[in-house]
Amino acid sequence: ASRAVEKKDAKILDLCTGTAELALAFSKRLSGKGRVIGVDFSRGMLELARKKLERRDPAGKISLFVGNAEKLSFRENTFDYVTSGFSMRNLIDLDQGLKEMHRVLKPGGLAVIIEINRPTHRLTGFFYRCYLKGAIPLIGLLTVGTVSPFLYLKNSVLGFQTPSEFCGRLRAAGFREVSFKPFAPGAIGLYCATK
Repeated sequence: ASRAVEKKDAKILDLCTGTAELALAFSKRLSGKGRVIGVDFSRGMLELARKKLERRDPAGKISLFVGNAEKLSFRENTFDYVTSGFSMRNLIDLDQGLKEMHRVLKPGGLAVIIEINRPTHRLTGFFYRCYLKGAIPLIGLLTVGTVSPFLYLKNSVLGFQTPSEFCGRLRAAGFREVSFKPFAPGAIGLYCATK
């Protein structure tokens, strides 16, 4: 996904940055004045990210802020890229989140989204559902003694859009040149959309 960043002095917004892994990957593509701003609503995740950045971001290319992806505090046309990894399915109002991504991108800017998908191939989808419904909760029970977070994972993945539905939502938010590239037999997808 980080190869989508071609502009070396870009200003990048990483939404729902979590522990900043994706922000770190993108920052390695930057030079000079290039910067990444990571936003997450979880202060706890950002504290973990800050500790990681002390070791892995000596140049200080990444800044972290508490914020809501559905109501960003940035001005219109601010960023060259807006990125998000495995978080769109967790937004309460997906359409509002996509509109905010579009709003803060500069004209011609690129949204780069990595997300877990429901595979559309019938056989792959069958095994994927079996894995999510059976193996994932069992792994949770055996490793951490609870299934609750793993049931949430299952429900959020199975309740999310198909790739064609999500591409349609991106277009409805105002994006053009929307593309989808599947990985892991369609279970993970890379979406790119231009403002």
